[in-house]
Amino acid sequence: MKSFFLKSFVCLASAAFSLVHATEVETARGTVKVPDSLESLAVYDIAALDSLKALGIQPKGVIKDVYVDYLADMSEKADVHIGTVKDPDLEALSGMGPDLIVVGGRMAPNYDVLSKVGTTLDMTLNGKEAFKQGFERIATYGKIFKKEKEAATLIANLENALKQAQEAVKGKGKALMIMVNGPKIASFGAESRFGYLFNEIGIEPADLNKNDANHGQPVSFEFIQKLNPDWIIVMDRTSAINAKGENAKVVLDNPLLKNTTAFSKNQVIYLDASSYLASGGYHQLMAELELLTQAFKGSK
Repeated sequence: MKSFFLKSFVCLASAAFSLVHATEVETARGTVKVPDSLESLAVYDIAALDSLKALGIQPKGVIKDVYVDYLADMSEKADVHIGTVKDPDLEALSGMGPDLIVVGGRMAPNYDVLSKVGTTLDMTLNGKEAFKQGFERIATYGKIFKKEKEAATLIANLENALKQAQEAVKGKGKALMIMVNGPKIASFGAESRFGYLFNEIGIEPADLNKNDANHGQPVSFEFIQKLNPDWIIVMDRTSAINAKGENAKVVLDNPLLKNTTAFSKNQVIYLDASSYLASGGYHQLMAELELLTQAFKGSK
């Protein structure tokens, strides 16, 4: 324990010196000064890892299990494993002497503790505007790591893909966004973590109830049958986090849903696990836009 606090003191002293020359960036908690010279980056947020990978930046410290297949190499290449997506390994983190620590929603509750080890950025995203904020985060990382041109190219790619998705969904009917978690089903509306589907992509919501809870509003098969959406967009949380239990396709194989418009027209879209774990990251946003564009564009 004594060693941990001694290392923390050294990190804080170094950070204070570095902040004499610093760059100001916007975060979920306001403006933060980031040292201009960064040699030791620690990242807990999976969406941040996604966008940093797109920019060609490999952090020194990364969580051990990132769950997203295309980001596995980010953990494998890291010099230090600094804990999990929710629980930091403070000894390992302090030992690497981070110049900068990046956290997001799942690690954000530990912000105050981590801030004692090094300059910490809370890059939590609000799902109501995942694209707008995702673009802002990419621009911020470009600014921090002197990769503004690369960041601008990534944002331009996403803006073009977003326009294509917006065109594809026009006039194609209403969609219900649900999360399947074991036997439980929850609906997510325009004010929820999946609100960007309706607010930014422009899909017309089938469920107009206020569903802004973090894990959605519980719904039944009967509810879905009565609502009869043209489309159903599904997040399979069980599979995304490798939890025990039946996957979403098995759970939704229910007689009450067979004759709904969405199922009868084969208009059920299963989002990739990254949409739950890395929402707002470059690759995640691009993959989801391509998935939705192809699905809606191919419908009659």
